Amino acid sequence: MNSPNRSPFRKIDFARSGLVTALLLTVLFLGLTFLFKERGRGHLHKLTTPAPLPHVAPPPQPGGKDAINIARLSMVNGSGPEFLSTTLMPGLGMSVLDLKASLPLRGEVSLLQSVGLQEITEDAAKRTADHSISAADVSRALAMESSPLLVWSSRKAVDQDDLLASAINLQQAETSENHGMPDGGDASALFPATQKSQPGALPAGVEVRSSVLMSGRAFELTITARNNSNDTLPIRLGWLPHFELPGSDRSQLRVVIPSTERLEHGSVSPAAGFTSRRGKSIGSSMDVTLTHLSRDFLSAGAEMDLLDPKSGYGIRITALNPNIRTVRVLAPAGQTWLAIVPIADATDTLATRVASARGEQPAKGLAPGATMQWKVRLELMELMKQSGNEVEE
Repeated sequence: MNSPNRSPFRKIDFARSGLVTALLLTVLFLGLTFLFKERGRGHLHKLTTPAPLPHVAPPPQPGGKDAINIARLSMVNGSGPEFLSTTLMPGLGMSVLDLKASLPLRGEVSLLQSVGLQEITEDAAKRTADHSISAADVSRALAMESSPLLVWSSRKAVDQDDLLASAINLQQAETSENHGMPDGGDASALFPATQKSQPGALPAGVEVRSSVLMSGRAFELTITARNNSNDTLPIRLGWLPHFELPGSDRSQLRVVIPSTERLEHGSVSPAAGFTSRRGKSIGSSMDVTLTHLSRDFLSAGAEMDLLDPKSGYGIRITALNPNIRTVRVLAPAGQTWLAIVPIADATDTLATRVASARGEQPAKGLAPGATMQWKVRLELMELMKQSGNEVEE
């Protein structure tokens, strides 16, 4: 007979009965069995490796090649002008997209007119994909958006050449590299010779290596061309920098060119005003070719100055090769930029002048297997403040 105080059902103490322990051992056994089977099937890494993040495509680069940026920190703390950075595009013929500097009281400024990297990348891709636009027109359009290298072959007088048509901006570099240095950096690119001349690309048979060296004090650009063809080629080299000094009216800018001879349709005439220390006013537009550049006794080469009296700053361009004997000053109407284009001509190399001095027949261009170089250096200048708006014409 059951006691009135005892429940008809017996209570089970799970903690003491051992059922919990058995349950845990069962779960552990089943888990180990599952892992062993998955390991044998090669699925274990799927359980232990976190899921990969979704792939994000890198931003497009101009011409399919990574742009090169050389940058440095200010070393003079705003007490003097210095170069800060430059952007180069080996996918578009090593065109210079931008050149930034630090100017006292003005801060960081861009010295070249250009569009942004993403914009020119998208524009180049869009124009190239549009087959209704010729390669020549694409190249000319891109030449207005950056500062391209110029490599062309011509037997005409240099003042009759179309500089925009000579831009190399549709050819990709075969190789490119860059290195950092304590006060800046350097970059170079190699463009192999092509079998056929195309707009925006090198003349057939010409190989080019371009390089840039930038420090706080100077920006140096070098173009070395080699004739890999079997024919003598009348090669010319140059660079079309779209200078646009900040806060300045182009008409107030002045240029100083150490030349007294002006080239017009192949004939030489006096070039008045360009050698003055105050320089020649640009005015509303300008397209002039000056030849027979001279150099001071202690200078590294012919020095050409772009002066901005309003801001008190300027840019000095020094030609570091003896075959740079001509300069084109180009300021198109309706534009805000100004280009000072030193030009190296294969028909005016040192070897040609030596041959002429010996009474030998000089080569009419770059001989097969020969090389020629174009090299300039840019430096920033602080000018003495000038009163008034008087310019020398």
